Amino acid sequence: MELIGICYEGTESYPTEEPQPVEPPPDYSHSQQDRIRFLISVIKNNQNGRGASIEKVISEAAKIGMNREQAISYIEHLKNNGYAYEPNNGEIKFAF
Repeated sequence: MELIGICYEGTESYPTEEPQPVEPPPDYSHSQQDRIRFLISVIKNNQNGRGASIEKVISEAAKIGMNREQAISYIEHLKNNGYAYEPNNGEIKFAF
C-alpha cells in the first residue's frame, strides 16, 4: 500500500465547504406501481391501431425519471404477465 497524500484541515487541498445534499433521482418519488400505471397509460394513449412505438414509450418514461433499462424491464413485465403484447417488432399494444 502506498501513501499518496495527506489532506490537513486548513490546507488548500482540504474541502472547506460542506458538501451539498444530493437529491435522489426523480424515479424514487414514484412507486413501482405508479411507474407501471404510467407506462400503461402511455401505451394506451399512443396506440395507433396496431400498437405504440416502444421507443416513444421509453422516451415518455424518461420524462418521469425512468431510465431506458427500467422502462424496458417494465415493458417486459407487462408482456410476460399478459397485459401487453408486441403485434410487430418495435410496437407494443395493451391487451385489454
